Amino acid sequence: MKQITITEEINEVAVDILESNNFKVIKGWELSYEEMLKSLEESHGAIVRVINLDKSILSKCNELKIIAKHGVGIDNIDVDFAKDNNIIVATTPGANSLSVAEHTFALLLSLSKNIKYISNKYKEIGFKAKNLINSQELYGKTIGIIGFGHIGSLVGSIAYKGFNMNVLVYDPYLKQKPNYVNSVSDLEYLFKNSDFISLHVGLNEETKHMISKKEIKLMKSEAIIINCGRGGLINEDDLIEAIENNEIAGAGLDVTEEEPLNSDSRLFKYDNVIVTPHYAPNTSEASVRVAKMSAENIVDFFNTSN
Repeated sequence: MKQITITEEINEVAVDILESNNFKVIKGWELSYEEMLKSLEESHGAIVRVINLDKSILSKCNELKIIAKHGVGIDNIDVDFAKDNNIIVATTPGANSLSVAEHTFALLLSLSKNIKYISNKYKEIGFKAKNLINSQELYGKTIGIIGFGHIGSLVGSIAYKGFNMNVLVYDPYLKQKPNYVNSVSDLEYLFKNSDFISLHVGLNEETKHMISKKEIKLMKSEAIIINCGRGGLINEDDLIEAIENNEIAGAGLDVTEEEPLNSDSRLFKYDNVIVTPHYAPNTSEASVRVAKMSAENIVDFFNTSN
């Protein structure tokens, strides 16, 4: 019987699928970290969320044949080591895309309507808080989307169909696009002309700190940045400086460079910054889809390789 370690808690549908296909399932979240790693070393397969599986860990996993990522971002897995050692890395494309796209707009709407600030001021000074600041409408504005894969394309669709927004897209790998999308090859053009900017690309050497001081200086002072991609896409020190100097209107971050984010981070300080703990995919519906696809990736792999 092949053993599968699930490193972090996921929907039980994954356990049911694996056990019904005669796999021994180890629930890593019920163990200490050291016990979970020991189980991983003895396992033939793994399902992982955000825990780091670097070379120091994977080099001890002599039985491991497949890592099924619970999601699509694989920057927490040493993919090069896995490839060199014939360990398959599988993802779940599209399974949580709708949840992340909706969360993008939850952040965007909350920030454009000053929800956090006004709610706090209402408690502090009463009903006159309604006259402190005006909000922004989304309708007819321009959204710049960086990365137009499963999630970015859903964000674009919601923006256009729901709010009649102009949709600018930067994606060097884009082959086909809807008619309503204006694909641009110049990021500077996107930064200068977007009222809202939403990031939906993976983290690599090319994209790390793609939003830094230089890029922020190009943006409108009314611009709002949303990052539901990967934390390292934004230089957070430069972002904080821009927020403090009122160079942009706000930022919504579901991901940060450091995760978990320290409670004394300055990002928690501002009324025009909303930070959530990599929460975008965490809907009841997506948790089932992603867990199911992760488990099926394991089952399909071993059924095919036998």
